[in-house]
Parts: sequence; structure tokens; C-alpha cells
Amino acid sequence: MKTTFKLFLILACTGLTAAAQSLTTLHSFDFTDGESPYGGVTSSGGVLFGSVEGGVSPGNGGGVFRCNMDGSGFTNVCGFGGSAHPIGGVVVSGSTVYGVTENPGVVFSVGTNGTGLFTVYNFGNGGGQNPKATLTLVGSTLFGTTANGDNLFRVNTGGSAFTNLYDFTSANNDPSTGADTNSDGDELDSTGTHPTYGSLISSGTLLYGVAIAGGSGGNGTVFKFDTFSGNFTTLYSFSNTTFNSTLQVNTNTTGGNPVGTMVLSGNTLYGTTSSGGTAGSGTVFKVDTDGGNFKTLYSFSQTVNLTNADGANPSGGLALSGGTLYGTALNGGSGGEGTVFDITTNGTGFATLYSFSASTGENPIGAVVLAGNSLYGATLNGGTQGDGAVYALTLPPVALDIASSGGQLTLSWPSSATGFVLQSNATLNALTWSNFTGGYNDNGTNESVIILPTGGNAFFRLLNTNGP
Repeated sequence: MKTTFKLFLILACTGLTAAAQSLTTLHSFDFTDGESPYGGVTSSGGVLFGSVEGGVSPGNGGGVFRCNMDGSGFTNVCGFGGSAHPIGGVVVSGSTVYGVTENPGVVFSVGTNGTGLFTVYNFGNGGGQNPKATLTLVGSTLFGTTANGDNLFRVNTGGSAFTNLYDFTSANNDPSTGADTNSDGDELDSTGTHPTYGSLISSGTLLYGVAIAGGSGGNGTVFKFDTFSGNFTTLYSFSNTTFNSTLQVNTNTTGGNPVGTMVLSGNTLYGTTSSGGTAGSGTVFKVDTDGGNFKTLYSFSQTVNLTNADGANPSGGLALSGGTLYGTALNGGSGGEGTVFDITTNGTGFATLYSFSASTGENPIGAVVLAGNSLYGATLNGGTQGDGAVYALTLPPVALDIASSGGQLTLSWPSSATGFVLQSNATLNALTWSNFTGGYNDNGTNESVIILPTGGNAFFRLLNTNGP
């Protein structure tokens, strides 16, 4: 006897209906609660956290902020006053926030409720200066880099066992190219104005990161460091740029000056460069964790009167959902104020999802968070007061895919689409749907369930339970 489905319908939705793609400004900074959130945002327990470079009263120094993912409940967790200015973002573990300030800089911790501000390490005691990259937390150990001194360091969260793990070598001018080159990378370029804002990536005993300058081409490197053996490896050096007389900019094929945090998927690292590429506006790239198979996935187009169709100079981190990368470009777009983009991991299907304007926020930068069907981030400038903003961008609906094999159906959707629940019902127009309780399988890329024939009608949908 042959058993079949009478009807099978797939729906993907946020709330009870599919959401249109739109951007919401969750908070605009006004120079009393902060300005210039260079490090972007992170999330913990349904709350967004970040740091601002200055503008927190009293004292107009930097600080740490938090707000709910719908923008409500904004508050300054702490303000540093004076000359303490966090450039990197923050990392949250349980009820504690960790971050860095520059000049000469400290590693700090503070409770998510604003209590217990603690100096984990003061760089005035040695070990480099001006930490500007977001910390990486592994167990009870914090890893980071300094801009002046060019060090990779670690310190326990309680403040003990500070160690310089690696000192980058000094870059020297190469007369043949005019570039400042070395073997491993340099945290600052020659002007000293473009720190690496991104964090290191941890995988087992390995740390992966980028240096904005240096390397054999003088345009930065991708590197790895083994915390167990102490071995440092330059995985890739971005090539030197040459002046393109037609475009009147410096170009190359690889991109140059990586700034933001990479993402790791399997044995592949994905990242962006803030300059270089075929139009000098930066690139999206991938490279294997052994340094092989480097590929420029996309080169951003040249800006004309500061505008273009896709954005320019990506200077923030990437987020990965299934086979799609999401990121931001600091400049360019239809308004010249930056963009949000997506691109598949094989380099096809690039799309500009949003172009910023002064009122919504200008110049997106730093880490982004993908939760539910929204991308969360921060802009360096703009918003209603011009001092930067926190935003949420509703993305195109998450795809719920179906495949048939051997008399059964498999439903799947991206593993990184957090906050979604699979629901089922026998009637399409019913007001009450039930959460699907069958066996789930997550292979790290997609989450899936197997549906066996019942002989009746079957309707399924993904419901977004978090965020706007």
C-alpha cells in the first residue's frame, strides 16, 4: 500500500506574517549617553551590549551601554570619564562585561548591571599600549592585541598571569614597491590612524586574526597563533597596490588593510579588507586555515561623489548564516553613508540590503549580531543627534527548504537562524499552531527534521520568537 501526503505546504515567517525588509534605529547617541560606538554590538541573553569612544556624562569619556533588542531599556552600564576611550567592542560572559580602553590602556571588567568596575590589567605596567581590538574570551582567559607595541597578549579574567604571547616585527620600507613590509604583519599603518577593531577567533588552541598593515605586500596579513606551542604562522599577505591611472586610485586583486573580525566555518576563514581590490574600495575574501585557497569573493565598486551601488571600505565584522555572509561597508551606497550587504560563501549573489542616511545612522562599523531574522549593529556617526546609532535590519525571510527521498521529507533551515521555532498544523488558516516536537539534527550548517507520511494534510512554518 502506497502512503502519500495529501498536501504539504512550507511557510517561512516572522511573527504571524512574513516581515518586510526594513531598518529600525534602536537608539541615537546624543553626547550625554555616548558617541562613536566603534566596536559595534554583541548580544547576551536577548540584550545588546557595546562600548562608546566618548560622550558619556559626566566627563565625556567612553563607556559601556546596553539595551534590549527592540531598543527599549537603553542605559549606560558605566562611564569612564576623563581620557579613557574604548575603541574595541565588548565581550559578555554571564553577568560580566569585558573590554579595553586606550592611552595607554587597560583591560576592564564590569557587571552587566554596572557594579564592580575592575581594572584587570593596566598597560602602563608594560606589555604594549593602546589596545583597540575587541577581546576574545576562552574559559577564564582573555586574549587581545595592542596597537602600539604590536603585541598579542593574554590575561586571566581575575587579573593574574598577564603574558605577551607574540611581538610583531617592525615593518621596513621596501624600495622596490615603496611599501612598509615585514614577515608577519603590523597592527598600525604608517599614519597610525587605522587600528584593528576586530577580535581574534578561537578554535581549540588556535587563534586567528588579521593585521592591518605589514606582510610581504605591506597591506596586512591573516595569521594564526597556537596558544599551546607558541607558534605563529602568517597564513596570507595581501598584495601591494599600484596606482590605477584610469580610476585614479590604488588597486590590486586581493584587497588590503583588513580591519574587522573574520568568521570561521569548517576550515575556511571569511573576512573583509577596507581598501584595495579592483576599484580600491575593499573586498570580501576567504582563505583556508592552512593559508591555501585564497580567493577574493567580491571587490566593491569605485565611489563617484562618495556614492555607489554596493558600498565601500568595509571596516566591521561579518556574520554567517548557512551559506550567506552578512556585513557592512563604512562608506558608499546610494547616500554615501555606508551599506549593509550579503553575499554567498562561494562569492555569488552579492546584494546591497540597505544604504544608510544621516537620520538612520552613518558609517556602520564594528561587530554585527545575527539573531532571529534581524541583523544588529552600530554606526559611527549619524542618527538624530549625529553621534552614532544602534540599528536593527530586518532581513529577507529565512528559507525553509524541503527535500524528498525514500518516501520521507526533510525540512531544513540555517543553523545560525537563532530564535526560530518549527511549527506544524493540519489546517492552513488555524490560529493556533503547535511547536514541532520531532527529532532535530544540526550539522553545524543546517538544522533539519525528517517528516514521515501521515496520509493527511501537513502545514509547516518557521516562527521568529525573538527580536522585532
